[in-house]
Amino acid sequence: MVLLNLPQIAESQASAYVTSNDADAVLEAALCEGKLDYDASLGDFSVSDEDFRNNWFHQVSGAAPSAVTATVPEIKRPFMVQNLCGENLTITTGTGDSFPILNGENRLLYCDGSNVLGLTDDTSTASLVPTFSGALTDISSNVTIPDGIATSITWDVPEYDTETYFDISNPSRFTIPIGVSKIILKGQVRWVSDLSDSREVLFLKNGSATYIGRAYCVHDAQSKLVMNLTSPPLDVTAGDYFELAAFQDSGSDQSAESDSSTWFSIQAVG
Repeated sequence: MVLLNLPQIAESQASAYVTSNDADAVLEAALCEGKLDYDASLGDFSVSDEDFRNNWFHQVSGAAPSAVTATVPEIKRPFMVQNLCGENLTITTGTGDSFPILNGENRLLYCDGSNVLGLTDDTSTASLVPTFSGALTDISSNVTIPDGIATSITWDVPEYDTETYFDISNPSRFTIPIGVSKIILKGQVRWVSDLSDSREVLFLKNGSATYIGRAYCVHDAQSKLVMNLTSPPLDVTAGDYFELAAFQDSGSDQSAESDSSTWFSIQAVG
């Protein structure tokens, strides 16, 4: 057979059991053996045809200098990868879809001869969190921020949203779905040019600014002011919601500017 190169018994072959035993041994290795010495310390690497055919489990370790890409042969088969290299690992054939594996993850994969696809053996009824789960949204028109009032910015339809974090009926919010237990928030606001007093941006959790890990940024007003902030990984439960709020004390209304520099994102990390 071409895929695993199993020995084939010829018609009327003498001592056919020998070939059969050899084929069984190859199949056993393909289903049970593992290769544990892939070293990502030198960066990107390729898996040989022989190693890919002969091993079900592939462990990548070594201190990778940055994100690493491992190229596997265009051979149809399921396989498993453990990423212990300290950086994100991308599995690809070099031609079709690739699959990312976060540091510390074990992933069950399938190569269809071109694409690398992710599988799961989770049988729970909870929503499954894929390797990447998150949303990114922006604004199509300026948002008014009244003087002296912390105001949650309302967003438009997201650029992407893998798990329905965004609901147009609550356009200021990202809401946590079932199956997500830890997230990171990021946001950025570009203010319409003004030089009066100060500007603030912060993340609200369930409408509150008092929670451990709240990200907050304050800056004197200036021309072309862009403010950004990132949260630490935050523990969450399904139904929690988060908003990006802005504050200013110029004495009159100001605006968060519709611009590619104004956005709000969420990413599940657990």
